[in-house]
Amino acid sequence: MAYRFAFRQPSDEEYLSLPPLVRETFEELLPTFLEHPLRSGLGYSVGQVRGHPGLWKLKLTDFPPRVFRCVYEVDGDLVRFLGFGPRPGFYGKLREANRLSPSRF
Repeated sequence: MAYRFAFRQPSDEEYLSLPPLVRETFEELLPTFLEHPLRSGLGYSVGQVRGHPGLWKLKLTDFPPRVFRCVYEVDGDLVRFLGFGPRPGFYGKLREANRLSPSRF
């Protein structure tokens, strides 16, 4: 099943602020990722966000672990991206903005 995707604000701005090579790499794997968003694939790994059921993280494996991270959720046939950024301080920033909370919408 192919999924659609959307960016929840401000994840769209965070995505655009990523280095161009990171964005290009992510865009290349996006079609494969959208086929199976809960499974790791070539060039990326997927896992659940600890302590937040229903939230998933994606890491690009061709980059050092602290360069790129994204958090998303799957809602029916929609993959909703909630945040993008480097690992140091990433989850703290999402918690402060209440983007990891079940009441985030």
